[in-house]
Amino acid sequence: MTQNGTPDVISGQYIGGYTNLTIGKNSFLCVNIDHIDAGDHEAHATIFSGDTIYTTKFSFNWIRTSQLIDVHIDSITEYIRQADGNFKKSDINKQQHQTAELSIAWVEGLRLSWKTDSGQLLQSEGLAQRANEPSTLSATKTTWKDFKHLIEDLEETRYIFRGQSSPGKLRTSFHRTNRSNLSRYHKINIPQLQHLISSVHRNYFSISEISELISMLTLAQHHGYPTPILDWTISPYIAAYFAFLYTQIESKPGIVKPFSEHIRIYQFDLKEYQNDFPQFNEINDISLHVSFSVTSPLDNPRAIPQQSISCISTIDDIETYIEYLNKKNCKNYLSAYDIPISERAKALKDLELMGITHASLFPGLDGMCAYLKHKHFQ
Repeated sequence: MTQNGTPDVISGQYIGGYTNLTIGKNSFLCVNIDHIDAGDHEAHATIFSGDTIYTTKFSFNWIRTSQLIDVHIDSITEYIRQADGNFKKSDINKQQHQTAELSIAWVEGLRLSWKTDSGQLLQSEGLAQRANEPSTLSATKTTWKDFKHLIEDLEETRYIFRGQSSPGKLRTSFHRTNRSNLSRYHKINIPQLQHLISSVHRNYFSISEISELISMLTLAQHHGYPTPILDWTISPYIAAYFAFLYTQIESKPGIVKPFSEHIRIYQFDLKEYQNDFPQFNEINDISLHVSFSVTSPLDNPRAIPQQSISCISTIDDIETYIEYLNKKNCKNYLSAYDIPISERAKALKDLELMGITHASLFPGLDGMCAYLKHKHFQ
């Protein structure tokens, strides 16, 4: 990053407002940018305008010393909201806008200005990418013992949980790679993933069938492949196991101190959230949503013992999005508990007595060996 704050690359998801200067109308847009190589970037922009959505793709070379980069947009796709609430693609010959001239600058964030072929002038605010910033969620700081008491009286099946080894923001593994262009992910990465998974699994996953696509991505994620899916569980104890498992405390010289002194267990009011908002399975750049579903565990023996719930998110900064919904609806969908890492040994011993171990959560030889490694050598 330069002294004036201009970044070397501008990959990530940028969501913010824009103004149509011609008609004096305000709305918002989402720009998903992937860094390809050197200064090359690929972007997918979704522009929301009342009952109309416009999308476009464009490539550009980002030179941080330049004050302005000009890009010709040679194709715009228009979608119109129908009576049933769904959006339908317009006939290209009847679209209001078909091309545009775009200017890209870094002025207090990513700033886009464009003029359409119909003569309208539009300009975004300075768009920021804040998913990498520390969590601002106010968590309940508690002990392991008190945490067990706090969750005893929770309404059964209402809440789901996610454990993290530090109090970082909620982000999918795909977005944590600092990629956000789902159109490119669909076009390039998913077909290659499907090809290789089909070579080792008896089930053929159709990527044109959304339920099979989600099942394939959930399976791939459980084996370390980045996806726009965030794993949650029905069990607060399984969430606690994953939070404590990947932490270490300083007990010997040379062992590095953890990034945080606390693990975090997120609690989400799934019942209230699903009552208030429709849930979607779409993984694309047009639908901005955070949705939850129980996916079919095709060839995925880990899904059942982990009591998995899949969170499908096309939004990078999930925490900020949920906080916005909290304020808008005067609800509290998302909360969290922070427990000292120093209680790791005690918590893992309790969880083992409950039958929650690597061997039970990861059926197979790898899970059993990981369990015995911890039991015999740590």
